[in-house]
Formats: sequence, C-alpha cells, structure tokens
Amino acid sequence: MIIEELHMNFRISKQSVDELELTEKGQRLYRDSELTGFCVRVTRSSKTFIIDKKHNNKLHRIVIGQSDIVSAAGARKKAQIILAKIYNGEYPKDKKTNHLDFDPLELTVDQAL
Repeated sequence: MIIEELHMNFRISKQSVDELELTEKGQRLYRDSELTGFCVRVTRSSKTFIIDKKHNNKLHRIVIGQSDIVSAAGARKKAQIILAKIYNGEYPKDKKTNHLDFDPLELTVDQAL
C-alpha cells in the first residue's frame, strides 16, 4: 500500500532526499515540485528515484535507481530523458512476456548478453 504525500514545495535534491526518514511500514511517495512524474519512493530499507506518470491512459512506473547509488541530479537528468520519450510515444511500455512463447532457438547473441 502506497501512502502518498504531496509536498507543494518539495524539490528533489541530495539534501532533501537525505533528510527523508525511512518508513516503519509501507511506502511513501514524494513528488518533485518542478518535474512532473519524478518521485522518490521511501520504504523501510531504501530511498529510490522513480517515474510515476500516467500519459495517454497508460501508467508508467519506472525505477531509476536507489539514492545511495544514483545522485539526485543524475536521476533528474535521466527522468527528463525518459519523460520526454514517454510524451513523444517513444518509450516502450513493458509487456508481460508469456514463457510459453519463449523459443530458445530464436534467441540472438544480443538478447543473451
């Protein structure tokens, strides 16, 4: 269950993310005030940069990376690129793969790598 908290003046930065406390139970979603769709998801064990954006009736939830691995500035830049692709219809919506359709004989080297 996601407990969503909207912060009108919450700009995602290194300092603001460092000040967020981990949750005792569940998740909290902090939305950036400047870049629509850019968020920080806080759980009991981590703080993760994500994109949570609905566009053309399709929900896009994309994990960018954990705050101890990806910087806030780097996550913001990556989010801008991904959001631009979503708005232009260039970002592929993940489809659930049916394991019955998988044929290992049709696997290419690129796919294997």
